[in-house]
Amino acid sequence: MLEACCDGTAAEHGELDAAVKYYARSVALDPAYVNGRMNLGKVYMQQKEYDAAVAQFDALAEARPNVTEAHWMAVKCLQAKWPTSAGKT
Repeated sequence: MLEACCDGTAAEHGELDAAVKYYARSVALDPAYVNGRMNLGKVYMQQKEYDAAVAQFDALAEARPNVTEAHWMAVKCLQAKWPTSAGKT
């Protein structure tokens, strides 16, 4: 059921607001749903809503600590939000 409404079609077609709606609904139905929470975070990243994305990845990491991609995606969000001048002197 969740896969049917959240198969990624909206996000793939650039309908990011619709994708947020569907993924948020899937997460509301099952807060530990890995695909729903991961994809919601990724859509928020595409929208440059980094705080919202980090919140999703952190919630996923809390619910499913073995999903290491959630930790990595949170780091990627923080890097995007606060780019560094690493390597510059």
